Amino acid sequence: MSNSPASDPNETALVQWANRQLGLDEHAAPDSVRAAVRERLAEDDFLPSLRRQHAVQLLCRADRPKVLPPVALEDEEQRLREEIDDFAAEFFQQDCLVRRRRWRELQRQCQPFPPLAARLAALEPGLNVPGVDELPPEPDTRELAEHLQALFVTRPAVRPGLRRMLLGKLEPEIDRWSAAAVHLREREPPLAALDGRFLDQLAHWKQNKKLQQKGRRQRIATPVESSSGSGGGGSSGGGQYGWVVVLVVVALLRILASGVGSSNRGSDPPARSVNSGMLSTQKTQEILKLLVVQSDVLTELRTAPPDRLPDAAQLRDEISAAYSSALTMDEWQFLLSVVKAPARLDDPLDRSRYERIREKLKGRG
Repeated sequence: MSNSPASDPNETALVQWANRQLGLDEHAAPDSVRAAVRERLAEDDFLPSLRRQHAVQLLCRADRPKVLPPVALEDEEQRLREEIDDFAAEFFQQDCLVRRRRWRELQRQCQPFPPLAARLAALEPGLNVPGVDELPPEPDTRELAEHLQALFVTRPAVRPGLRRMLLGKLEPEIDRWSAAAVHLREREPPLAALDGRFLDQLAHWKQNKKLQQKGRRQRIATPVESSSGSGGGGSSGGGQYGWVVVLVVVALLRILASGVGSSNRGSDPPARSVNSGMLSTQKTQEILKLLVVQSDVLTELRTAPPDRLPDAAQLRDEISAAYSSALTMDEWQFLLSVVKAPARLDDPLDRSRYERIREKLKGRG
């Protein structure tokens, strides 16, 4: 039985994964491995899980395989995804040298996983951008820079939604923030480059609004052609776009409701401050993390074979209609693990937890 350090990167990854399954340190001595194997077997009533079976074989066989088994690859990808999320959350809190060193370390580990490698590649342009300790001193410019940093480290699939949310918060004082956007672009080009689209939308907000209103008036003034002679064709055209209108109205109502709810918590109106209407960086990061895992669950449901989870379509609809805050981070991660490995539901405890989460998604939990 051997747990000696491996020189080959793949073999090192194998040993590290196996040690984690048995709760061992990376360089555990052979005696510790034997003791851990006996202890885990007793815990499992001598019916160890597939992961522990693989771990024991990897640590005990002299001719250990050179590649991770499928179950280990899945664990390794999830572990690295979480490490990248943690790295992104602290990206601009780190010194540039520390940031680049950690980025290179993750890049090396993520080579077998193209989606993770692409995520890291998207973070590379920000490696030399000033962190939170080097932001401009002006309050408006500094706060705008913080939001640019939060947008940059957000996953591309989630970024447009966060961008729209921030623009909605800034709209009541758009003149003030448009001026801050122009100032930031002139004084801090590296920071401005983190999300040039967001700054463009702020700087040209009024012009864009006027163009939208002009286009709306033109559409209203233009007669709409209908095919009334085709047995209900006109009504089908209305139905084709009706669902879009409904979704937009529902989204607006949700935004308004959340704003009204937060403003009515106290009997007296809150005092105005320079940060009114802005999201705190900490709150933004919490929302981002929930949105990211929710997006992961939906992606997994869309790409998984139809028969992997019997009620996958219904679950996808429930998740799409739910707020990311409907579940805790632990619950979203548990749901992601179930979607990836439905065999977990064979465990009565996991099945019970899964059903409770489904009730929460439906609004009955």
